[in-house]
Amino acid sequence: MRSKLLIVAFLHLTFILSAQRNLQFLQLEKVGSMKVEKISLGTVITYSIKDGQGWYSSEIANFLYKDQLIAMADRTIPLNEITALRYDRTWPRAIGRQIGLFGLSWSGYAFVGTLTDGRPETSYRTSDAIVTGSALAVGLLLPKLISFRVKKIGKKYRLRLLDLRPE
Repeated sequence: MRSKLLIVAFLHLTFILSAQRNLQFLQLEKVGSMKVEKISLGTVITYSIKDGQGWYSSEIANFLYKDQLIAMADRTIPLNEITALRYDRTWPRAIGRQIGLFGLSWSGYAFVGTLTDGRPETSYRTSDAIVTGSALAVGLLLPKLISFRVKKIGKKYRLRLLDLRPE
């Protein structure tokens, strides 16, 4: 009985200690919403900064709360210099592939039907080629056009550094 209580106490202690590990994070808040996104240490983020060219990706190494700085693996950035965060979307590539396969299947079935039905009035038509071409074009362009989601920091979103560790 004593050993069972000791095991339960040990498991409870490890749960408490593991729960207190992620008490430092960067919080992305949407104005007017209760949902927040917590970005912890070690996370790789893609961001843009004021007076910067393009997007930068780096791993968060540390948070400096008193100075409101984010220490990345290669630089330190003031929190108010970040203008946007970018997230990769995975679904446009999968949907684009499915649309392209649909177009190829349409053309393949039309071509096989033309060869095997034995009726001279049915043939591979221009409309079959148009369906195939447009489906392939949409399938190739979709991932290039909407493969990222950008959250601009300002009126709609804001960033905060939080340290909830007990002092």
